[in-house]
Amino acid sequence: MRYYFGKTDTGKKNASDYLSFGFNFSVPLPLTEEKTESVQEAEIKYFEAAYDKQVKDTIHDVINAYYEYVFKIDDLIKFLYQKQILLEQVRKQLVKLDMKDEKFSVPELVSLSIQYINTEFEILHIKQLLYLNLAFIVKYIPEASISQFVSPVNIEKDVEIYAKQRTGERAVYVWSHTFNKIDNGFMHWFLKTKIIRTLLISFGKDTDREKLKNFLDLAGNSFQIEALIGNNELLNQQDKLISLMSEFNNYKFSGIHLDIEPYTFPDWQTRT
Repeated sequence: MRYYFGKTDTGKKNASDYLSFGFNFSVPLPLTEEKTESVQEAEIKYFEAAYDKQVKDTIHDVINAYYEYVFKIDDLIKFLYQKQILLEQVRKQLVKLDMKDEKFSVPELVSLSIQYINTEFEILHIKQLLYLNLAFIVKYIPEASISQFVSPVNIEKDVEIYAKQRTGERAVYVWSHTFNKIDNGFMHWFLKTKIIRTLLISFGKDTDREKLKNFLDLAGNSFQIEALIGNNELLNQQDKLISLMSEFNNYKFSGIHLDIEPYTFPDWQTRT
């Protein structure tokens, strides 16, 4: 019931009042119990289908995130490898600068440095995306530990190995004929470029002694330089060995490397 007071659109000047009555009701459709159950079953099937679709969409999203993670790992490896290549190129330019090589190029060094910085930024960006991928996956698998499907690895170390970065000990034999023939400056530059850490120079009678002294002064502390002695006869000629040791003290060697092969002596079998 509703009471109304006010002017109406009937044309009357004075206000009027009146009461109005009404009612409403609702009935289930369809009217039969059997159809109501059918509607309920349809609703259940609808919600089940909607839930199945949501589950399938979630699984699909998680799988896509995983594959995207794998692809980004591949990209990361490529850029890490590129980083090592650029580092090697920068190092060679710095060696040329250190050796006052005419082929040293400032523009090339700057260009390589810019490429290296851009590569570092790209590596950082990929790592951020990888983290977001993992966070997305974990969001949908809260009851699982991330360690169940991801194992920590040192990718950068592996890439350095595969990129053949020279991180280990490297040594070179230099025999008398080769040492006498090669210019000291070029030899010094070449050894630094190849990251040679130990140099074994033949200290035989044919080695140019004056050139050897000049090279030792030039090299300074750049390498560990040892005198290479490979004369087997010195084992049976103690006087010559003592004389050689006396001469050895006149040079700035780091040590002595004996390349003696006693098994070549005729009495090797009988004396062992």
